[in-house]
Amino acid sequence: MDEQYLKEQQVKWGDFISECWEDEALAERFRKNPAGVMKEKGLDTEEGVTYKVVEAEPNVQYIVLPNAEKKEEINEALQLLAKGFLNAAEKNDGVVLPENVEVRIMQNTADMHYLVLPSLEGGLTEQELGIVAGGGTVAANLHVVGNVVAVANAAVVDNVAAANIAAGASVVVAAAGLVVVT
Repeated sequence: MDEQYLKEQQVKWGDFISECWEDEALAERFRKNPAGVMKEKGLDTEEGVTYKVVEAEPNVQYIVLPNAEKKEEINEALQLLAKGFLNAAEKNDGVVLPENVEVRIMQNTADMHYLVLPSLEGGLTEQELGIVAGGGTVAANLHVVGNVVAVANAAVVDNVAAANIAAGASVVVAAAGLVVVT
């Protein structure tokens, strides 16, 4: 897949997440039938893969790791993740996560991919706005299919991706309250 196609998928995903925030019926259909709704919206899916929607909770950052069979991608993803945590610690006097923030890590399998549905409950927090703007967190999407998570503002996603690609990541996506490494 070329870079332009990946950017187009990011924009589609961001638009889709925005639609889910505005249309609870669509969000509910997505929760119940992620692959069907993704196909309907022109988002990539893989045959033989079950998609599980994880509802984002406030003050929780989610990390989705690549399938264990993709050892090289896992090594690269973990290196990027560690680099992101170290950068955050350097910028914030040793604080990697703000107070009351939790990190949850999930790992895709060959037949199960996790999709995080960001929450807008109560609006975006200061921390979430920082993440959307690319503040302090490196998130890499090395596999893209089905797990590209973006925010409604595609321009922000493109800026975050471009900055992190320039820093050495293959493809990068940052979203409200969310870190994805797939």
